[in-house]
Amino acid sequence: MAFMGWPTKDIHKIPDFKEPLLKDPMQVHIGNEHLVFWVENLNQISVMAMGCKIESFYPDGMNIHFVQKINDCEICIKHWERGVGQTISCGSGTVASVFAGHLLGYLGDEVLVRNSHEEVYVEKKDNGYALTGRVHFIFDGRLRMRL
Repeated sequence: MAFMGWPTKDIHKIPDFKEPLLKDPMQVHIGNEHLVFWVENLNQISVMAMGCKIESFYPDGMNIHFVQKINDCEICIKHWERGVGQTISCGSGTVASVFAGHLLGYLGDEVLVRNSHEEVYVEKKDNGYALTGRVHFIFDGRLRMRL
């Protein structure tokens, strides 16, 4: 379990994206910035096209999450990460999405989150949010620096 603390709603103005499939946009800060949208059907969303288009409104990029509510305690998410593109999961983005769902009155305190390849649980506790799920090692690399 990872304790994620308390996200906050970012009060900066959200650009008008003029996209009817995207509802209730909310910017959330949880150590980094996220933009959460709610959709009726994730299968109607091209994450590559939408993510690239929306991120272009932000000079420093933006983490973007497309969320479909299944019921009060289950959602599905597709993620776009700043500088990377579409990813299979994002821990801080998952918690930001559940937080946005709480502020909008869409979700209960315990939520099953289905990402592209895994399921995780997010629980709202007295002292913040807890994220529980399996962890997979997906990358190893080296950085060579010249001095």
